[in-house]
Amino acid sequence: MIVWNRSADVVAGVLVDGHRVSTLGKAERAVIRLGEGRSLLATLPEATFVRRYRQSFAS
Repeated sequence: MIVWNRSADVVAGVLVDGHRVSTLGKAERAVIRLGEGRSLLATLPEATFVRRYRQSFAS
């Protein structure tokens, strides 16, 4: 997948796992692909993954 920043004057932030790793200036692009490694998401009985994600990154 390719993501382009097509804005005239706004820098776009590039986030990986909720952390800013770079920016895209005007007309710059980022190529996104899946890595070879796989992982399992931990689940807890008291909260869903989505709820924990929102609590961590939405604030």
